[in-house]
Amino acid sequence: SFGNAEDVEKALQFKPDIVIHLGNYSLSLNATGIPEDDLRNLNDSVKLFEACIRHQVSKIIFMSSGGKVYGITDHLPVTESSPTNPLGSYGIMKLSIEKHLLSLSYYYGIGAVILRPSNAYGVRQSPFGAQGAMSILGWRILHQEPITIWGSGEAVRDYVDVRDIAGFCCIAATRECSGVFNIGSGVGVSTNELVSALSESLKVSPI
Repeated sequence: SFGNAEDVEKALQFKPDIVIHLGNYSLSLNATGIPEDDLRNLNDSVKLFEACIRHQVSKIIFMSSGGKVYGITDHLPVTESSPTNPLGSYGIMKLSIEKHLLSLSYYYGIGAVILRPSNAYGVRQSPFGAQGAMSILGWRILHQEPITIWGSGEAVRDYVDVRDIAGFCCIAATRECSGVFNIGSGVGVSTNELVSALSESLKVSPI
């Protein structure tokens, strides 16, 4: 747990130059209220950042959320300068952590890179969780299980391979850069199009 202060101190004793913060207790699906896990994410992230400052880490890279921090937007594509209007506690929490990191960066001079990926997919993504449309739909199609699509299925989202996200983490860690960066494919895909593409690739018709 990145909220365990003793474990964090042990890790930072190795004097890393850069820390990539990927930790998250859970994905909150609640639209209202501030669930306990989101408060823990915020509180423990700030403590992690403060520990990094004490141990003279030169740069912190934080994995935020592309979809959740922007909320519903009137203009596409969404850019890093687009308004942030999170509609749920998860997005509010991610944006709050971003603001804390940027504030600490300003006051203490530590490098700060915030990555906002779109919908990630890739090898070893579990098809049994509450997120990951690509893996969930792919599993159901492959195993001839029924698919439930909310609404018309015409909602468009951007999907990005987790290997590209990992590659961007490496770039952010090894090059001189700071600030906020969106990570995505730049191509919008509707849920209906995604089901069709998966069915064609797997050569199985969805139920």
